Amino acid sequence: MHKGGIADKAGNRYEARWLTHQLLRLLDGTVQSVIVEALGDDEQGFEFSLVRANGSEWHQCKRQTAVGTWSIPALEASGVLAAFRAKTSTESALCLFVSSDPSPQLKLLQDKLPATHSLARLIQRWGFEGWREWRKPLACCRKLDV
Repeated sequence: MHKGGIADKAGNRYEARWLTHQLLRLLDGTVQSVIVEALGDDEQGFEFSLVRANGSEWHQCKRQTAVGTWSIPALEASGVLAAFRAKTSTESALCLFVSSDPSPQLKLLQDKLPATHSLARLIQRWGFEGWREWRKPLACCRKLDV
């Protein structure tokens, strides 16, 4: 993957396409409002926020990563999880990570965590490699009991 220049432009286009997709939802009424790159410390780390009937969503877009998948440590290093922790600690917002590269570890949490209700029970029940490196980055997430 290239850094800067071309890669930055491709990333901006990816972000713009995702934003456009969400803006179109204003027309069908599934989205009530969209704020693009809001100002202030509370909005850092997000490309935009939107409001639906059931609450607010904060969107973080990253086109891709050099290694092809987003690990929990990579999401922490890029600031994604820090922004999510900050946002979910102050309000009951939904934070979304959008990327053309998958995050198998986030997908595992999404699929398995609701049935176990805590990261510790998930590890106990399902057991998986690398969980120790996940514990610290996820420890401050308000909705995860680690």
